[in-house]
Amino acid sequence: MNTHARFTKWLAMIFLLALVTILLAACDPTGPVPPAQTPKPDFDIRRETPVVNAGPTDPLPALNDAVFHPFPPGHRVNTNNTGEALVQGDVGGKTCKIFVFRNTSLVKKACPRSSFQGSNTVCNEEGSALFIDCSSQLILTNTGAFQVKGSWVWVTYLPESQISLVAVLEGETDVQPVLNIDSGEMGEGMSLGPGQFYYTMPDDMMMEVGSLQPRRVYPFERLPEAIDNLGLHEWSERVQVRADEGGVPYLDAEPVQPSSDKRVYVRGGGGVLNEFPIQDSVGRAVDWSAIHESIFADETEIFFDLPDIKLPDAREFPFDPEFSKAMLAEMGYPEGFPVRLLAYSYDDQLWTMAEWLIGMLGDVGIQVELMDVTPGDAEAIFAELISASEPVLWLSR
Repeated sequence: MNTHARFTKWLAMIFLLALVTILLAACDPTGPVPPAQTPKPDFDIRRETPVVNAGPTDPLPALNDAVFHPFPPGHRVNTNNTGEALVQGDVGGKTCKIFVFRNTSLVKKACPRSSFQGSNTVCNEEGSALFIDCSSQLILTNTGAFQVKGSWVWVTYLPESQISLVAVLEGETDVQPVLNIDSGEMGEGMSLGPGQFYYTMPDDMMMEVGSLQPRRVYPFERLPEAIDNLGLHEWSERVQVRADEGGVPYLDAEPVQPSSDKRVYVRGGGGVLNEFPIQDSVGRAVDWSAIHESIFADETEIFFDLPDIKLPDAREFPFDPEFSKAMLAEMGYPEGFPVRLLAYSYDDQLWTMAEWLIGMLGDVGIQVELMDVTPGDAEAIFAELISASEPVLWLSR
């Protein structure tokens, strides 16, 4: 047999073996091996109150229901001034719950300049969150690193002042400050136990908060001073609510109120109040300077806090009711619209302010229904009305 014939015979045998292999595979009762399954994300997210946005990239889609959605590594959650979210997943055999409070941005990965990494890492980019049963969770801000060893930890980050504050309700947490944001230089660490708190900021922005020194461990007896001076009252109230639900000691008192009433908030939203021109019309319909001089007559600021307009001093609005009426007509509300106004009757100044608002808003056609509420139920009522797309305003301190 010549070489060419041998080569041809050899190719035929290879072809026959390949054909037999294919046929045997096709007859395999187990079928082909399925592709590897993508692991299920270890955390999920649920909207507690609107508005909550969550996803991998901007613009983050809104969560329009109250069911859990996957929240894998790299995803971010943002809440507005009424929103709250629950992020939860298995950590160390327990269900780790992260309550993301309003006006907060949190991402499930390390902060951009951090040298820390790992699957149990979150970055609190702005705002406040409560961590429950999240042992081994590493919580990062731009100015601090907090290694959770216990069960109830409250972490807040304020970007403007670059202050990071951590308070331990139960368990333990190791804290380490960032001395320099640009270089990532870290400072000496320490541990916090139950009923202790700590705050820090970069070296070049060091300041006292009231009489409290940064990077020191303080007992909860002095936490109200930090809350007062940093304006953390609303977040602290949410911590109190969750602590009461879990039977965990916190401040063991009524929700903390400011030591001096130097700021009044006019919050709002829902329905037509989510439209910028309508918000502007409301602002211009009120003589904020007259309210300030007649009711407060001191250094109290009136903070106008609606979805698209946030003015620390409402007196910056020009008082122009004619403009407001024209804008309402242009937006399709020539006869105005109804709005609920939440206020506390026990607070004489706020109640008087509410009565002034009823008259001034009524002059441009906005029909105000005044509701007497308490600090304990106002937030839930406010969130419920906004969720139902009903216009609402809320006066508080």
